Amino acid sequence: MPLADVADTYTDIVTAVFSSTIAAKAWLATAAVILAAGEGKRMKSPVPKVVIDLLGRPVVGHVIEALTATHVPGLPTPPANPERIDAGKYVGTYSNQVMDLVVSQDGDGRIWVDLIPKGLMAEMGEQPERKELVHFRGDSLIPVEPDRGMHLPHAFVGDDGHGRAQYLHVGRAVRRAEA
Repeated sequence: MPLADVADTYTDIVTAVFSSTIAAKAWLATAAVILAAGEGKRMKSPVPKVVIDLLGRPVVGHVIEALTATHVPGLPTPPANPERIDAGKYVGTYSNQVMDLVVSQDGDGRIWVDLIPKGLMAEMGEQPERKELVHFRGDSLIPVEPDRGMHLPHAFVGDDGHGRAQYLHVGRAVRRAEA
């Protein structure tokens, strides 16, 4: 049986099995896998290929829009004139198994995060880093300088019972270490 016929038969079977729910039909109509990897070296880019800016948005955003008719905004960037804030509710140490993130505010009002590797990351030779953060929006701060061409927002969420953020979210939630 030709491959196209096998694919059609499989699709018919799956459609028949899931045809009892509207959600399943919607899933079948919109499911897609976007294979994306690579660092963009041949494109002479400091960022992964999927997030290279093309007409104000990441390349992968154009693909997602074409598949889903959903607008994907551009990557976040720090504001040109960030609002000065009191970072008291964010200041402190957030810790997990591979790093401590120490948020501080200096006498000039500048906000810093020190990334201190530990455990496996320290064993792998990762070095401590210091990044300046500025107010982004709400309870989020954003690095002034990009990392691999991107500015990753640092979102502070929850309340530790003392009016301070319970978690620092940087792609995953990191819990405040102090009680």
